[in-house]
Amino acid sequence: MTTVGYGDRYPTTAEGRLIAFGLMLGGVALLGVVTASLASWFVERVAAAQEDGAKHTNDEIHRLTAEIADLNRRLAEQAGAASAQKDAPAETAGASLSTSDLRSG
Repeated sequence: MTTVGYGDRYPTTAEGRLIAFGLMLGGVALLGVVTASLASWFVERVAAAQEDGAKHTNDEIHRLTAEIADLNRRLAEQAGAASAQKDAPAETAGASLSTSDLRSG
C-alpha cells in the first residue's frame, strides 16, 4: 500500500515526494478507518449477543430460584403433615392406654 511502484521509477522532486507521501498516508488512513469500522461492528455484535445471553441466564436463574423455593415449601408442608400424622396415633394410643388403665384399676 505504501509503495509507489517497483522502485524503478520514483518521485525525485519535492512536490512529487510530497504528493507520494500524501497518497501513502491517505491509503494507510483509509485502510485504518475501514478496519476500525469493521472491528467496531464486530465488537457491537458480540456485546449484543453476550447481553442477550446474560439476560437469558438471569431469567433462568430467577425461574430456578422460584422453583427451588416452591419445592422447599412443598417439602415443609409434607414434613408437617407427616409429623402431624405421626403424632396423632401416639396421642390416640396414649389416650386408650390411660382409659384401659383406669378400667382395669
